Amino acid sequence: MTKSRLSSSVDDVMKEIESLQKEIQKVGKKAFQEGDYVRTKLLIETSARMDSLKEKFNETGSDLSDLYEEVAGHLKAIPAGKTRRTTKRIPRGKKTPEEDYKIPILKALMDLDGKGKTSDVLDKVHHRMKNTLNEFDKQPVPSVPSQQRWRHTAQIVRNKMVKEGLIKNDSPRGEWEISAAGKKMVAPKKSTSKKSTSKKTDTKKKK
Repeated sequence: MTKSRLSSSVDDVMKEIESLQKEIQKVGKKAFQEGDYVRTKLLIETSARMDSLKEKFNETGSDLSDLYEEVAGHLKAIPAGKTRRTTKRIPRGKKTPEEDYKIPILKALMDLDGKGKTSDVLDKVHHRMKNTLNEFDKQPVPSVPSQQRWRHTAQIVRNKMVKEGLIKNDSPRGEWEISAAGKKMVAPKKSTSKKSTSKKTDTKKKK
């Protein structure tokens, strides 16, 4: 399978999942209207599992593309370190640094009362970073053309933040939840200037 066919296959799977999810949502809406709450609950759970599957595809999309090039390089006996094509890669320093995503992600979660589904969190992140993201961030991921690069980067950063303890690691699949450390990181800092001033005043009075 060529790389272009591989990318198309991944994109086709993503579109198929999205199409099926829309059908599930239609059936779920009908079941709710008919008062079939047991079936409605099952359909909601199925939709959540599909969200999780989409997230996995998003997280591994570019990795799959890089892995393909690496394998292709081995098969062609290309020297190590020269298996990737540099012509299609984003120049170093051009895309928004991963570190710049941390605060917007944490604040997005705070906007959602501490937790939310991947798509909802990313929508909030985009709103906060719309003036920061550049043309390179908005380009599609090679292996998943339907996904912009910034979304993929945000999910990579999210995984790193889980390891750093800023986002909980025991949340349900497809859901992001801020931790106590994450809340502390974006909490407004209390001013100590008034306290220190009052202390100095009290000291002068005693003298």
